[in-house]
Amino acid sequence: MTGTIYDQGVDTDGDGFFNFIEIGVEVRVAEAGDYNIQAYGLVARGYGYIHVGDSQSTFLDVGILVIYLRFNGAMIYSSGLDPSFISSISLYGVDFEPLGELYEIPLSRTYSYSEFGAAIPVSVGVEAGDWAKYNITGTWQSTDSSAAEPSQIEQLREIEWVKFEIQSVSNTYITILQTYHYKNGTDQSSPPMSGDIATQFITIVIPSDLSEYDVIPGTAAPINSTISRSYAGANRVVNFLGYSGSFFGMNTTQIMYWDKATGMLCEMFMEISMPTNSFVATTSTSLVMIETNLWKMATDLSCSVSKNTLTEGDSTVVSGSLSATLSGKTVTLTYKRPDGSTLNRTATTGSDGSYSDSYTPAATGMWSVTASWEGDSMHNGATSSSQSFTVTPKPFIDTPLGMATVGGGITIVVIIAIVLVLRKRKGMFK
Repeated sequence: MTGTIYDQGVDTDGDGFFNFIEIGVEVRVAEAGDYNIQAYGLVARGYGYIHVGDSQSTFLDVGILVIYLRFNGAMIYSSGLDPSFISSISLYGVDFEPLGELYEIPLSRTYSYSEFGAAIPVSVGVEAGDWAKYNITGTWQSTDSSAAEPSQIEQLREIEWVKFEIQSVSNTYITILQTYHYKNGTDQSSPPMSGDIATQFITIVIPSDLSEYDVIPGTAAPINSTISRSYAGANRVVNFLGYSGSFFGMNTTQIMYWDKATGMLCEMFMEISMPTNSFVATTSTSLVMIETNLWKMATDLSCSVSKNTLTEGDSTVVSGSLSATLSGKTVTLTYKRPDGSTLNRTATTGSDGSYSDSYTPAATGMWSVTASWEGDSMHNGATSSSQSFTVTPKPFIDTPLGMATVGGGITIVVIIAIVLVLRKRKGMFK
């Protein structure tokens, strides 16, 4: 590379804003062949860094030539920074052997980020105290059977869940605390992470209410689609972003889902395949939201009766459970009598979310019972299906009248027997 660099802002759609910065890199080619040139990073005064870059592989003839690269204007705008320098430019041969590098190359002028787009309102959907827990998993495999699994994967298996909690929100500037809970019962927190979601890409939280094709601030990536998926016990409308890329033989795939209404991360999957000598090692990690206080989880409540038919005076046991396995919750049992009137009784769930109630109906006929609970700050309430049972009258002999009738009959029999005996004895003495 000769060290001569050209740059200009380019407006491709005529809307008055630059779509990219085009740079021309002058190279002196002594031998015709295939070459690769890469430029990465723009630097603002004060050393703010903008994550943009471009590369080009091309055949070059002998002579002094100019290779053109482009920095994405959407990423420059969303950074909120005014670029003044190019961080680095590198030239490689056909086998990616380094042929030259330049660092901190000044642009012809300082560009204002506002030259690359109009202000877009950013909505924050979270507040201090909001949190979400995630299952975290990691896998690793290698085509080299003798390769050892990285220690990081083993450490991931010791984590039961990871929690992200919003510590503070100031306009669009957010601070997040990250806590790991291990299977041995211990917790470990990382230093809080902070950023302005209007200009920076923070994986955990993005602006709320983005829609398909909206560009996520801090990136050049638009939302791929808006779909419905289930997270933390509820069906949510989520924004999906996925991309794959390859760089020097390293293949990367990343998939992310954020809740549309709050901007909170719901799921992330990342896979990296790295070549080493003639082998390839693949590492995969994933986060999936399992619990949050941002929305209420749906619950199911079951209900059953121990007897479908019982005799008047007998008891039936009504039992069931909450699907969320919640203990200490009040379940209301509404019994409907044969005359249509109702009676409410309550039961409390145990440690496994189950409840039971023993009840003796006071009337004969067709009864029904329904279980319900009101929910709490994190769970929606639920109502079970209605369960019916029949109470039949006691047999006549078991009733007070029947008992009295039987008792009277026995008394009459006894009296008759006594009269017969007395008559017999009287005849004997004549």
